[in-house]
Amino acid sequence: MAADLNNIGLFLNPTNGVLFGTPTLRTNLTLPVTISNAAIGSSTNFTLNVKYAAPQLAMPNDTAAFTFVKGKAINLPLIFSSNSIVDQINGSRLSDGLLFADQFPGLVLLPKQITNAVITGTPSAATIKQGARITLINLDANNDLSVGNKLEIQIIEDTDNSIPSITGQVEFDFVVGVPVSRQLTADNSGNLFEKEEGDIPPGLSLTPGGLLSGIPTTAGTFGPRIKARNGTTSGFGQLFRMVVTESPPYGPISPCP
Repeated sequence: MAADLNNIGLFLNPTNGVLFGTPTLRTNLTLPVTISNAAIGSSTNFTLNVKYAAPQLAMPNDTAAFTFVKGKAINLPLIFSSNSIVDQINGSRLSDGLLFADQFPGLVLLPKQITNAVITGTPSAATIKQGARITLINLDANNDLSVGNKLEIQIIEDTDNSIPSITGQVEFDFVVGVPVSRQLTADNSGNLFEKEEGDIPPGLSLTPGGLLSGIPTTAGTFGPRIKARNGTTSGFGQLFRMVVTESPPYGPISPCP
């Protein structure tokens, strides 16, 4: 029994019966356990079922609220907590993309790969705040684990064209140890930038003027929400997707001259 447990990263303390460790393998295991004192003992079987963690959107809570401006193109990357892909929305199976025709005119939800998706398009009509429930499937678990996360989206009018919005690139790929310098931009005279929530990759910093710079120190996927403002008006938070990968063992690849 001990060998079986050790093979999946778990251990059983024979003195107090505490099972501890970090599971490393998805399995269904039957464990014969003997409980005894000095005079008598008895045996029983325990079933240990180790599953993958349920995939979720990497958001601060179950509901993520976003506000967009009618007529402005948007690109909203969604970040998953594990190897997953969007499988359903509001209970309907998702094929190669979904047009939010009824709820969010002009927007499309597209799965991109096993770690992220994107909501993109140009909102064509103002709406009240509405919810959409997205269900993810964990591809590593034979499609048998899923969880729903709710997005709340509101599309507003900007009649005097005064609300600053982040423009340009919102998805970045960085390498540990390779210096970064990226200037964020915004329309409508947006020249001040601040992080609302989420984490910027360790080793990087964002100046009030929108310069993202530094040297990444930690690999991972990060999703800070950043907004721009001008002298009178604050914009709405834009979700970024920043992926930091480990440097190759032979060192960073230098660009060709």
